[in-house]
Amino acid sequence: MPVLHLHASRSSEEHESSDSAVLERILLFFRDLRDFLDQNGFKEVLSYLVPRQRKLTLYIVSASETYDPTLSTKVAEFLSPYLLDELIDSYSIVPKSNEEELSAFFDPNMALRSE
Repeated sequence: MPVLHLHASRSSEEHESSDSAVLERILLFFRDLRDFLDQNGFKEVLSYLVPRQRKLTLYIVSASETYDPTLSTKVAEFLSPYLLDELIDSYSIVPKSNEEELSAFFDPNMALRSE
């Protein structure tokens, strides 16, 4: 299992405080997303946050191998404020996939995963 190591620069208290605030927003978002998915009956859905060029892309992996319009609609409504706030840059809903198949979209070893 990959381990995520976080490193914050210690060049100034202001910079450190800013880094902490951003990390806290990301972790709260991830928790809220998991709660949302669980409360809406999507307990088998996985989500990955992938850093790309100082931006975050969210991948939601469906429990189904086919398109799920209910999941798509509810996720779009939930994520709207996070996209407007630019916490995440974009998102994609992908069909049920193993890690090898996911590598066509992103590197699973370089992502935060919520299950």
